[in-house]
Amino acid sequence: MESIISEYGYNVNREFLKLSTYENKDMVKKGMKFISRRISDEMKKKDLTQTDLSKKAKVGQSTVNRILNTAVNARIGTLNKIASVLGVPLEYLITENETKALLCLEVSRMNADEIHQTLLHLEKEKLYRESKKAS
Repeated sequence: MESIISEYGYNVNREFLKLSTYENKDMVKKGMKFISRRISDEMKKKDLTQTDLSKKAKVGQSTVNRILNTAVNARIGTLNKIASVLGVPLEYLITENETKALLCLEVSRMNADEIHQTLLHLEKEKLYRESKKAS
């Protein structure tokens, strides 16, 4: 499968995309729970109903209902439309690790200079830790 890059420049979580290859439906359900939870949380923050979300995202209400309640293996395009309406990056919805998902959300709110400064800070921290290990 080709690499999918979002407008923010992050690789979409490959583990999520692999969910469709699982033969065990329980694994798919487990994988979709975090997506359903994040969509529900964002809907509550924005006071959106399933009907509101489906109309704004231009997807069927039954599709939204299935994503939220039955752990279907949703299409990336559908999730992208939902993410757009909710004002969150797609990566936030589909990244299983909570810390990484929150990082995606925070980075999406930064301007280019803030991202650059954050990356410089992280690189300095990495070099500092490496030099401490070498000592």
